[in-house]
Amino acid sequence: VFGESAVRPSPLLLGLYDELLEKALAGAPLAAPHRRLYVSRADSQNRPLDQDAELGQILADRGFESLTLSGLSVAQQAKLFAEAEVVVGPHGAGLTNLGFCRPGTKVLELAPSHYSNPCFLALSHLAGLEHAIYVGPAQGKTPLRHKRHFSVRIEAVLQALDELLA
Repeated sequence: VFGESAVRPSPLLLGLYDELLEKALAGAPLAAPHRRLYVSRADSQNRPLDQDAELGQILADRGFESLTLSGLSVAQQAKLFAEAEVVVGPHGAGLTNLGFCRPGTKVLELAPSHYSNPCFLALSHLAGLEHAIYVGPAQGKTPLRHKRHFSVRIEAVLQALDELLA
């Protein structure tokens, strides 16, 4: 069960994202949304996606940049997401950057069936993003829900992406 604040973030949150983005840019111009981002969880032990590398390569063939965010500064992440027209990625902390996206950005979140959390859907709604979720089955036997990996059917992910972009 999620508390009301997890489902309905405050509109004040977007002001904080705007302030962070302004500081990150330090007066530099921001390009129009043009980036296609795949947010990889290859560097995470929590809820890794089994087909992460394969999906990243297939999306690269469709013009996506595959990113692991752990090595990037907040300023770099803010700029990338502010210039994104499409974001695809497994549910995880990297999607917190959706608050930097401009209204109308399309988001495809890949979520594990064993870990339901609507926080990024709520953030996307607040920010005026078009958000779809693909749910993949959990894998593994660990009793820790956040440590279990999950799987997707790549052809189904690509179909969901095509529908989102149509």
